[in-house]
Amino acid sequence: MKFRALMGIFFCMLLVVLAPLALAQVDSTATHRVTPGQVTGWFDSIAGVLMLLVGFAVTRWPALKQVPNDVIPWVNAIGYIITKLVLMVGPANASVFGSIGHALSPFGTALYGTFLSAFVSVLYDKFAKPGLDHILPAAPTP
Repeated sequence: MKFRALMGIFFCMLLVVLAPLALAQVDSTATHRVTPGQVTGWFDSIAGVLMLLVGFAVTRWPALKQVPNDVIPWVNAIGYIITKLVLMVGPANASVFGSIGHALSPFGTALYGTFLSAFVSVLYDKFAKPGLDHILPAAPTP
């Protein structure tokens, strides 16, 4: 019972923190056209939740029991980096500083994706996993 209450509190905290981030991306003055910047902002606001769901699926779904848990943060980081680089938009800038910014932008994306993946991994292992083990046991490993 104690773990269910803790899990409920944990998921409510996630909802309270992430819901305003997702709602902040809505511009009521827009003409209802979705811009690439809005898509990127929306992806950034839910990337951590998606990584948490990937970790949950890999550890709890019996069809994926062969996947080692040490691979999950790497899959999350690579998935974030690839998705973010695909969504990356911006005007071309021919100046020296513009070219430096475009060169550092993929590096910054990789750095942030790796950090976010490590953060979500610690969040899952230390906070969510103990409660989930009591509610929904992990798939047995061979």
